[in-house]
Amino acid sequence: MLTSYPNFQSIQINHKAEIEEAISQFEPYSDFNFVSMFSWDVDNSVQICELNGNLILKLPDYLTNKPIYSIIGTNKLDESINILLRDVGQIGLVPEKIVQEINTNNDLIITEDRDNYDYVYDINKLVTFEGKEFAKERNYLHKFQKLYGHSLGIDVFSKPLSNYADEIYTVLELWAKSQERNDEDAKNENTAIKRAIQHSDELNLSGFILNIDNQPKGFAIYEFLNNDWSISHFEKADSTIERIFLFIKHQSMYYMQKNGSTFANYEQDLGIEGLRQAKLGYHPARFLKKYTIKKH
Repeated sequence: MLTSYPNFQSIQINHKAEIEEAISQFEPYSDFNFVSMFSWDVDNSVQICELNGNLILKLPDYLTNKPIYSIIGTNKLDESINILLRDVGQIGLVPEKIVQEINTNNDLIITEDRDNYDYVYDINKLVTFEGKEFAKERNYLHKFQKLYGHSLGIDVFSKPLSNYADEIYTVLELWAKSQERNDEDAKNENTAIKRAIQHSDELNLSGFILNIDNQPKGFAIYEFLNNDWSISHFEKADSTIERIFLFIKHQSMYYMQKNGSTFANYEQDLGIEGLRQAKLGYHPARFLKKYTIKKH
């Protein structure tokens, strides 16, 4: 049972069903996805409560760690947002559906937050790579398969994630070494993946290990949602192997499609230019738009 605003509580594994019910009327925004919130809560800073039957979220900004407050739900939105703005000044990561339903004459400044738009891919297009726009990807994928095809192995998760922990940790070490990463962001992501592994029985995640010459070189962890959506949570690999991430993404799309998914949420780019160009390079079908709201 969620506490009532303004009494926030730390997110716990037993909140999963209640949170998923609260967001079920919305498209699958990554910020409100339970697996994402729970696994990335590496320092007990993700907090939740309810206000007028809406889910209220407090979480650290993805880049600055300053607190962000947000809301998702359909009940008494104008009243709920006014209460939040009175108390915290600004709310962010607000889904487009909420912005469309509130009274825009209510002395509000509503601003698109492009850096936090979720990228939505048409899974079939990224499985087939048909058309001129994917000519480069088809060529790269063909070269990768030609070079490594004889030694590739895909170990699809058939058991909880914890059964693949050794292989996942091996890949994380390879990734960190190949990227020369040992910063706080890399450590937090490792912790988030470990939290997902530790609670894999409850989180019901899917994915695979990519082996080359019987050695783990990459992995993908994703989630099949209760509709025609999937969401990507983690993709890591030995980046000294050229085009390995393209192959992993292509395989992820294949298995998402095989499970019946039509769309894949690949989360936001945070305004990081290299990440934005990489995500745009896969030609998103559309975005899940988010907004910030404050008073005049």
